[in-house]
Amino acid sequence: MANSTPELDGVENTALMSRIQRSIIETTTDFIATFSLDGTITYINPAGRTMLGYLPSDDLSDLTLSTLIPASVVDKVMNEAIPQAFMSKAWSGETAIMNRTGDVISVSQVVIAHLGENGFPEYYSTTMRDISERLAAEQALIQAKNDAEAAAKAKSDFLATMSHEIRTPMNGILGMAQLMQHTEQEPEQIEYTQTILNSGKALLVIINDILDFSKIEAGKLALENIPFNLKQSIHECIELLVPQAKEKQLRLEFAYPHELATSFVGDMSRIRQVILNLLSNALKFTEQGGVLVRASGHPSDQEGMYKLKIEIQDSGIGIAADMVPTLFDKFTQADSSMSRRFGGTGLGLAISRRLARLMQGDVNCVSEIGVGSTFIFELHLPIMVMEDIATQQNLNVEAASTDIRILVVEDNLVNQLVIKKMLQKMGVTPEIASNGKEAISVATATPFDLIFMDCQMPEMDGFEATQHLRELKLKTPVIALTANSMEGDRERCLNAGMDDFLSKPITFEHLKSTIVNWQHKESPFVPN
Repeated sequence: MANSTPELDGVENTALMSRIQRSIIETTTDFIATFSLDGTITYINPAGRTMLGYLPSDDLSDLTLSTLIPASVVDKVMNEAIPQAFMSKAWSGETAIMNRTGDVISVSQVVIAHLGENGFPEYYSTTMRDISERLAAEQALIQAKNDAEAAAKAKSDFLATMSHEIRTPMNGILGMAQLMQHTEQEPEQIEYTQTILNSGKALLVIINDILDFSKIEAGKLALENIPFNLKQSIHECIELLVPQAKEKQLRLEFAYPHELATSFVGDMSRIRQVILNLLSNALKFTEQGGVLVRASGHPSDQEGMYKLKIEIQDSGIGIAADMVPTLFDKFTQADSSMSRRFGGTGLGLAISRRLARLMQGDVNCVSEIGVGSTFIFELHLPIMVMEDIATQQNLNVEAASTDIRILVVEDNLVNQLVIKKMLQKMGVTPEIASNGKEAISVATATPFDLIFMDCQMPEMDGFEATQHLRELKLKTPVIALTANSMEGDRERCLNAGMDDFLSKPITFEHLKSTIVNWQHKESPFVPN
């Protein structure tokens, strides 16, 4: 005889389902309860009793909905949850309940209206789940985020302040050293002056490295996109380091294929920064032989774009294979003896790789101990027509007028002297104002062709002074002359109505090129 399972009749089936449902209700970890229309609690499951702090034997006959609802959510439950449950048979949301000792517990709640034959509720049921831990975790996350943002802002503010405070005296040191080079000196004095200048520049490199790395890590380093000549830019980098190569009696060679395009669009200053870093490192770690800079490239699959490769190959000490992967970590050199012997912060290569990757490229290294190293700087840049580059270069070779009228607004006496002497070396005698109020008075009384404006000054800073000058419809170009160099400083200057940004410490070259660029122009920031 075939086995068969007897079918349950309707009564038995209903009884079985009732037992299953009751088993689920009494074993679940969620709070489940029913309450009458007047708010009297008619049933609470074991999990509900536990959540409220009651024992299984405790009498809950006097428990009502009003004793469970904290004042903070009374309106939400009585005026939103229950009416909505009646209208749509169910409501869900986040509320709270009070336990036996009066502590408030955050819960996610579902309220269901059980309607009778007349279409009106006979009673309600509710399910609640304790979400206190989840909310506490979310709050902890929010607090951690706020703390991290506050720490990042504090770090940024600290770096901005330190940058300004260090660059201000550095402007005096480097400026005076440059001025001393333009005086008659004995050979011994020339050597001392050059040592001061070199030491100051080395300190400035460290300051810039720390600031650049901070900007990159914070995601606040913005790249420019301007036309430039790649071959000329590499050549200029090499020219800057020719004296270092000659001092060590090293060859310094440059190979740029005739067929390779030269005119591109990108951040020329950051590209030069990477090349200079890699090239100076190559010379630093090479004692004999030389360094070769080799460029190559080809059009990419993307129309109008080029894939470029700049290789810097040296015959230096080389790097062990197991150390190469760590070269681009911050504060890292191949071994600790290198930092003692050659100096440096260990930030240069880390910054170079990050800059390259911001420009959709990369920096890598191939090396062998005792043979030398090759650093490969890859770039992906749009090509540019040569005419635009030629126009830009023609502007750069223009001479500065000696009859130009310049106002320098600067509160620091040393920096006043530095820029005044620099301008006098160019054949220009400037007028000096010590703060923003004095600048407004002088600039409105006497016409000037150009104003160099310090930003942080007593009585009235450069931002406020420039805004006043623009409100007075003064068309004279205003150049920010500031020790601030953090992300957003340039934008703040431009928003105040300034036309350009010259960061301290200033050099003859930057000062001259700024004058040449603005000497025959009017400010576009004058309001109508």
